Amino acid sequence: MILALVVGSIFVGVGVWVHFGLPEQHPSFILLKIVFPFLGIMAILAGLRAPQHARVSIPEAITFDNQKGAVVIEMAVGTREMAYIPYADIAKFDIHVQRSRSSSNKQVEYTYHTLLRKRDGGEWLLTQPSSHSKAAETIEKLNQYVDFTRPFTVTTPPFVTDKISRLEGADKTIIHWQNKVSFMSVAFVAVVAVVFIAVIGFSVASGTDGPLAYLGGISIGITVLIFMVVMAFAIRYLIKQATTRYAVAIGTREVEYYEFSKSNGVMRNSKSIPLTQVKGVVYNFSPTKGNLSPGLKIMTEKDMAAHEAAAHDPVLALKNLFSGKNKPMTLAIHSLTPVECLQLENWLQELIKKKGHESVQ
Repeated sequence: MILALVVGSIFVGVGVWVHFGLPEQHPSFILLKIVFPFLGIMAILAGLRAPQHARVSIPEAITFDNQKGAVVIEMAVGTREMAYIPYADIAKFDIHVQRSRSSSNKQVEYTYHTLLRKRDGGEWLLTQPSSHSKAAETIEKLNQYVDFTRPFTVTTPPFVTDKISRLEGADKTIIHWQNKVSFMSVAFVAVVAVVFIAVIGFSVASGTDGPLAYLGGISIGITVLIFMVVMAFAIRYLIKQATTRYAVAIGTREVEYYEFSKSNGVMRNSKSIPLTQVKGVVYNFSPTKGNLSPGLKIMTEKDMAAHEAAAHDPVLALKNLFSGKNKPMTLAIHSLTPVECLQLENWLQELIKKKGHESVQ
């Protein structure tokens, strides 16, 4: 937070100095006059929001409770915002190694994550140690302490946050929600647009004459085209989130997913899965790994096979991301904290089991 505030203040100061302190206002100074204050303001806002963001995005405590036979995850200690992962649902503890290349010296850097992997394919980030040996030490201690033979003894039903609306019908249970578009999301898109325009303006103002000018013009044109495509996707996404209401209906025969217009209630999209094909509800908490497709996923056996194949093939994972194929039914509820997502996962698992028993009777 402090670093963001300091950097933001420096950027704003440079922009103000260029705008008012320099006697000549060459067109190339547009990069400093506009971009620096915008970047500075965004950095300051990000720094001010960092503590609040951490409170709603990172659990305060993860406890391995042998008496309960479960991992207890608390968003805030001493509140109702807690959820459980039964020991029986744990497949193993694992180490994920993330490689990145430093921008300064181009050396490969490694980041280590200790993960709890569930039998349904979900995973939870536990720690981020500084070395592989420390990660291995953490896993060794967990394997020694956790008694996987202990049964799950919590008898209270899964709690579901009131951020989600529920309707109980004769043969279906319906949940529905809507996502809000934050000011920071809109501001980020606006700042990216301003920075891009400023950079292009700087390039044009500083351009050369002659044959190289044509090559430069072609490069700028291609860059602008790519930028417009990316911005179109970003703006389309924000508009969709601002104008769409989502719903999921769990019945005795199938699970149905709907997208409706907020203004007139017209259905925009729908998808259904036979209840007998549902193998589980999966949520991943791995923020440092950069999930490309966050949210709760209602998985079939085919979905799990595709997920397993993509986990070992980055090219296939990227292809699936942009093709729209091999994607499970996903409940992207942006207002939920990780613990609330786990609560909803547990509740949906119980509800699907209950509906499945009702369909047999």
